[in-house]
Amino acid sequence: MPEQVRDTIDARSAHRIMLENPAIIKRPVVERGDQVSVGFNKDEWATWPDNS
Repeated sequence: MPEQVRDTIDARSAHRIMLENPAIIKRPVVERGDQVSVGFNKDEWATWPDNS
């Protein structure tokens, strides 16, 4: 990503940039109900209660 873009990112543009370039997301933050995890952890997610 060009330095000029990195230096001017705000919340709105960050959302757009991540949607356009998902490879820049290194550590996903996953929320389900009141559960939150950082990073890919399908074993942890399998233990979360179904809040649907």
